[in-house]
Amino acid sequence: MPTFYEGDCIVQITNQKIDKESFAQGFVYREKILGSLKKSIWYCLFFVIIAFIFAILTVKEYVLYKMAVKAIISVLSLIAAVYVTAVKSGVIKKSACNLYESSELMHSPATFKFYRDSFFIDTQYESFSGYWTDISAGVENNERIMLASEWISRPIVIVKTEQNKELTDKLSQHLQKTLVYKYKKKG
Repeated sequence: MPTFYEGDCIVQITNQKIDKESFAQGFVYREKILGSLKKSIWYCLFFVIIAFIFAILTVKEYVLYKMAVKAIISVLSLIAAVYVTAVKSGVIKKSACNLYESSELMHSPATFKFYRDSFFIDTQYESFSGYWTDISAGVENNERIMLASEWISRPIVIVKTEQNKELTDKLSQHLQKTLVYKYKKKG
């Protein structure tokens, strides 16, 4: 909840409905920042290096059974690298779509109120608030603004429309000043 010292609401977006694609993108983004996809690029790099090393060792080996083991390890490392980068994010996106379809909370329109030091989100079924220090990262593109927090289990997604363009632009400016190194604007 806003405190006395914060003043009036900076931006209020009402009746914001989130679609399945926006929720899934926000969920994948949250996982890349805070969850299981956070270190996926490093895992991929590790597996590619292991595959490269064993591929070189395989070429130098003349004993057939040793060569087969090294070749298998090399191929398995490449498969693991592909899984970590491509397949895993697709699996997470699919589970986010399933979560969206199975929960009424995700379909209900929300009201977002943004203050100097905090934010407040209210739906028909739930209300929650937080401070900007709770936000771990944020990204904005041409379609939406996504915020990820360790304390809020679902991503905060604000969909940009023609009706709320002025409000989302004002919110974008506020987020760029408030979340200086945590917020990225793309596009």
